[in-house]
Amino acid sequence: MDDILNEMVTQNTRDRVERPALKRNPTGG
Repeated sequence: MDDILNEMVTQNTRDRVERPALKRNPTGG
């Protein structure tokens, strides 16, 4: 369970770092 949560958090952080334009893009929701 921890592994899944860790993976989810890592992906989320990566998305934020790789796509800092999420705030401007309303596609991210």
